[in-house]
Amino acid sequence: MLPGAYSTRVVYASLPGVMVVKPRIGDQVVPPSALPSTQISSPGAPPVMRPPAHWVVLLWRSSTVRPKTVVDLAVQAPAVLSSVPSPQEVSFSAPAGVPPISGRHTGRRTCVIAAASEPAAASRICGMATRLVQINMKAQDDSVLGRFWAEALGWGVDSEGPGVTNLEPVGFAYPDPAAVCIDIVARPEPKTVKNRVHVDLATTSTAHQAELVARLKDLGATLADVGQGNVPWTVMADPEGNEFCVLEPRPIYRNTGPIAAVVVDCTDPREMARFWGEAMDWTLHEVTDDHATMRSAKGVGPYLEFLRNPDTKSVWNRVHLDVCPYPCDDLEAEAARLRALGAADPGIDQSAISWTVLADPEGNEFCLLTPR
Repeated sequence: MLPGAYSTRVVYASLPGVMVVKPRIGDQVVPPSALPSTQISSPGAPPVMRPPAHWVVLLWRSSTVRPKTVVDLAVQAPAVLSSVPSPQEVSFSAPAGVPPISGRHTGRRTCVIAAASEPAAASRICGMATRLVQINMKAQDDSVLGRFWAEALGWGVDSEGPGVTNLEPVGFAYPDPAAVCIDIVARPEPKTVKNRVHVDLATTSTAHQAELVARLKDLGATLADVGQGNVPWTVMADPEGNEFCVLEPRPIYRNTGPIAAVVVDCTDPREMARFWGEAMDWTLHEVTDDHATMRSAKGVGPYLEFLRNPDTKSVWNRVHLDVCPYPCDDLEAEAARLRALGAADPGIDQSAISWTVLADPEGNEFCLLTPR
């Protein structure tokens, strides 16, 4: 065992759960014989001692710890610190001469405190979570539809290859929660049913709403009837029939950018909030039987909303969510974590793609992109 010890303190708020895992250096799990004992303590709670193999600590926002959701981290005995006030102070010991490596990911579902024998090890120890980075639209002509949405949003247009049009704000550093980007991918199949995923556009005044509706009509959009009745927002369809809404001015959306929300139809908003609340590091703002709302924990960019709709899913979604793990996370481990939360495999051949296609508990397909 490496001799000596040092102590470091990191302050976190409202993180009552704690889990201990084996650390990795590169792709190798550090052998237990090389590690010291660990002491975890906090005000109002007795120290928790762990065997020598355990000196990396994951701190959860929830006191309910689910070991199976972090399978790639070789989870060891979980424990919950009782009666820990907020903010919480956690300390642990590690070998003398080994620098502490600490990670505090604001808004992440997990935060990590770790000590390792080399700085590179820090990149292998991360809180596992995803975040919404873009929506994917299918189109018969991606370039034409891309130009429409670029003009509608005031965004720039790019293309990563034939049949793909990428839209994001000008000067944007992807990925960033300040915007949910749009990828438009060419597909020959025509649209046959109402989309289960659509965007709501924000406005700042009734005059702005009227001006935006008129401008969108000039760009090729049309008014649409999805049974909305007499409502203060305007339902429209883009040139390929994809529904979207131009909202009346609402204070909650005044700083979201042009897209106020990405909206998903569902039969059970509470279950969707549970799944996506665990899958992503976004913050839940409201959950009811009829709708659920979440947003990046940084308080920027559009909302993700789930609205109750009795219609059941009948075809492959032409618009879906793309989520992305963080740079130090592992794609296969994150896919396994999402499956443990309730995601399913859609039963398609994925051997030729670098990302993973999954479906949420209501069967809505989504893509888990490569970490970045």
